[in-house]
Amino acid sequence: MLYKEFDAATTPIEGRMLLEASAGTGKTYSLMRVLLRLLVEKGIELDRILVVTFTNAATDELSSRLRSNLTELIEQIRLNKSGSFNDLLDSWGEKKYSQDIILEKLQTALNKIDDAAIFTIHGFCQRILQDFVFSSKGNYDFEIGDDSNAKDKALSTFLRTNLPKAYPGYPTEQLSLARDIPWEDILTTAAGLSRSKPLTRQMKLMKDANQKPEDETTRFFETFIDQATKLYEENKKDERLFTFDDLLIEACLLYTSPSPRDGLLSRMPSSA
Repeated sequence: MLYKEFDAATTPIEGRMLLEASAGTGKTYSLMRVLLRLLVEKGIELDRILVVTFTNAATDELSSRLRSNLTELIEQIRLNKSGSFNDLLDSWGEKKYSQDIILEKLQTALNKIDDAAIFTIHGFCQRILQDFVFSSKGNYDFEIGDDSNAKDKALSTFLRTNLPKAYPGYPTEQLSLARDIPWEDILTTAAGLSRSKPLTRQMKLMKDANQKPEDETTRFFETFIDQATKLYEENKKDERLFTFDDLLIEACLLYTSPSPRDGLLSRMPSSA
């Protein structure tokens, strides 16, 4: 159902919901009210609600705001006074919700505030990889860091080994390929694709995609996609290194497996 305007206190919170809002229009305000309504109206416990945002600063703000909202709302109900949450209390009053039950749910949430699942996108990916390490059969004993050293080593090893083989006796072609092709960008793209979906054999990775490459160049790039990405992944593994892109790819692959996906959905039925 499409709602032209969103009322944080009364708009139904069933199914999936997409909100579009500009900066400074009250996104955090609305999100807090949706969380409070999930606690009270749906009876979902706080540690079973997932909140994902972009930055560490935003997660800190959301955690702090949730604590203060719970504390203020509980006080407003207990003192039976007017306050910031009149809209919610009026809505709950119309629905004949018991104040004693509301207080019980809110106080339980406040007691569990340190268990609130509020993450950055990458923090959430890292968490589920660690939680489902046995289901994924992966080794996630890693650190998040810069992959430039692993990438440089892979490129250096591959080009030093394969360029002379591909163009024996043609130093001009060797130097042109080594100088003109954006190797780092290609390696990053190829490494991601090789783990998420099959690579096409198109030569769109060439600097000039409209120019049909010679057979030697085509074979060289096919070798690059196959070997350089393996060197790159091995270097990162040796350094116990994951990039942010690695986290996203691995988490998506894990989520496609039935057991981890079902386990995650059962633990966190609501997300924002």
